Amino acid sequence: MKVCSGLQLTLAILKPDLMTNPVRLQNVKERILKEKFWIIRWKILQWQRKDAELFYQEHRGKFFFQRLTSFMSSGPIMAMILAREDAISHWRDVMGPTKTTKAKLSHPYSIRGMHGLTDTRNATHGSDSVENAEKETTFFFPDFSSTHWMRNHGDDFKNGNVVFDEELEIHNLLIPAKSVKK
Repeated sequence: MKVCSGLQLTLAILKPDLMTNPVRLQNVKERILKEKFWIIRWKILQWQRKDAELFYQEHRGKFFFQRLTSFMSSGPIMAMILAREDAISHWRDVMGPTKTTKAKLSHPYSIRGMHGLTDTRNATHGSDSVENAEKETTFFFPDFSSTHWMRNHGDDFKNGNVVFDEELEIHNLLIPAKSVKK
C-alpha cells in the first residue's frame, strides 16, 4: 500500500472464534476505534475450504496448514481494510503475538491475549508487510485500489476530515455543506 505521510492501509481478519461470540466481537470493534483506526471497508463472509487454502497457500506443506484452513472455513469471518499512521505495525501490536499462550503472558491486553483460544483460534489476522497488505486487500476487495484511495482520500483522512457512520460501521469523508447563493 502506498504511504501518504505515514498513513497506511492494512488488512485485518476477525476469525470464526471471535465472530461467533457477539460480546467479544463488539469488544474488538470498539478496540479498533479506540486505537484510532479508520474502517475503510468491511465484509462478512463464509469461506469454503478452497478459499482458505488459496489465501494461506504460502503455508501449504507446513504442519498447521490443514488445521488452519479447516478452522478458517468453519464459520463466518470479517475482512476489514483499516487505515491510520503505521497501520500495519500498529495492528500487529494491538493483536499481540500469534501464539496465544505467549500473548496471554507477555501481552495480556492485546486482542489475542484477551480473546485468543489457541494458536490457530487466535481471534485475528493482520498483514505483515506493505506488499502483503496490498495482496491480501486485493484478495478480499478486488475492486478496491489502494493507490486510488490514497490519491483521492488519503489527505482528507490524514487531516481528520472523516466521520464514523454508526449505522454502517465505516468511516466516511465529511461532506462540506454546500454554500447557498444569496
